[in-house]
Amino acid sequence: MDGVVNPLLSSSSRYDLRASSVATGFLTYCQLQTECSQHFPADQPPHIMLSRLLYELDGNSQQCANAHFSQYNLNADMLRGLLFRMMQSGDTYFDRTVIPAIIFRLNRCNEEDVTVLDFFFKTSFGTGGDADGGLANTPGLIYSGVLNYNIVQSERWLAVNESEVDEETIIGWHNSTIMAPQDPKLYISLRSQWPKYPLDQYHYQVASYSPLLMLSGQLDAAAPLDYAAQLALVTSKTRTFYAIPLTGHITINIATLGYTCPLFLICSWVFPDLFPQEWRDPACIGELPTTMDFVGATEQGQEYSVQYLNISKPFGNGSSNSLPNSSLRSTGAFELVFCFLLFVLVTFV
Repeated sequence: MDGVVNPLLSSSSRYDLRASSVATGFLTYCQLQTECSQHFPADQPPHIMLSRLLYELDGNSQQCANAHFSQYNLNADMLRGLLFRMMQSGDTYFDRTVIPAIIFRLNRCNEEDVTVLDFFFKTSFGTGGDADGGLANTPGLIYSGVLNYNIVQSERWLAVNESEVDEETIIGWHNSTIMAPQDPKLYISLRSQWPKYPLDQYHYQVASYSPLLMLSGQLDAAAPLDYAAQLALVTSKTRTFYAIPLTGHITINIATLGYTCPLFLICSWVFPDLFPQEWRDPACIGELPTTMDFVGATEQGQEYSVQYLNISKPFGNGSSNSLPNSSLRSTGAFELVFCFLLFVLVTFV
């Protein structure tokens, strides 16, 4: 299981709150690095500054947005959703590293900031003020919107022993977040209309008798690590649980960036006779990164900064010339191997 959902502690109606908590933890990594934190006042670390900017956007009083970015119709919900999509997934591992600089630049708003942010918003929203949520073109084999709604509305929306959550509460939760998926009203509006399937005696029950490999990303907003760890603890006799540092939702996605440890662990667990025995060694987790490059100190950090901000140093003093594409994504050959392994897992598991 890659991305461990704990049915005992989580509910989809509280998704935004969990996501925002993970986002705060993510931005804390900027605070912990002097190269990043030096760009923020002591009383306004990144998550506090972002919260204020969102409040200003909600009140249509954000001066930088009003003066320079009216063409994007930028509002708090759009920025929350955009930053969330950059942070939350395992396959946006490097994309998220420019987020602190975006917060810093929107607050400072000098001439260079306006140029950089205009490039960022233009590539993210286009000219219509709309960002792709990332799932619209996903093959049905990987993601089905109908199936997702069916499961969420039928059995994942409410917490244990909860009868219902009113719309005002959910909207209040959402508006208090710093990063979150957009528009909870969509789920709310479908709540009474959706044809939910009946629940049985296994609802909220945890199967603990079958062997299972569980991988959880440290910054997984969809299935938070602390919830996953609790589930692993109560089922420890039959579970093997690994926490993968700094990854978002679905840890095997980082294999496309050359970090193959989660993928190797899964493949060797499911098909021990097909893959080398050393692939089952969790020591590879210790070789994964435990810090993030927020300032363009590495080639990969600079490349993703160029991709999103058109400048090699997210906070400034960097060239706007394009850099080689050597590490933006792994080679095509590796991606083919990765897709093949995913196909094997989906087909034979």
